[in-house]
Amino acid sequence: MLTQDGHLGATYELGGTPFTLTELAATISDVLDTPIAYQDMSLADYTSTLTAAGLPPEMAAALADADAGLARGELFTTSEDLAKLIGRPATTAHEAVRNAVTVQESR
Repeated sequence: MLTQDGHLGATYELGGTPFTLTELAATISDVLDTPIAYQDMSLADYTSTLTAAGLPPEMAAALADADAGLARGELFTTSEDLAKLIGRPATTAHEAVRNAVTVQESR
């Protein structure tokens, strides 16, 4: 796209099939054949956990707030721009996890 004409000044919304973190944990469990659980946390609990892990309080609060925004669907898009630009459907979460495991196994 960067080397082609016709994109100057264009804005694209890039996205694929949405998934929750619970669904992602289930996908990882499936690919690894190992139970993986996702535990949702309140904004305050997540902020405290990040701070306890060593993040500065301001950064922990910003990351926890961003996570809450994602959970509310703030980055969700129904746009087909990504598929049109790459000429194929977007990679699914399952495919991405499977690919990551395959790369790791080949190392």
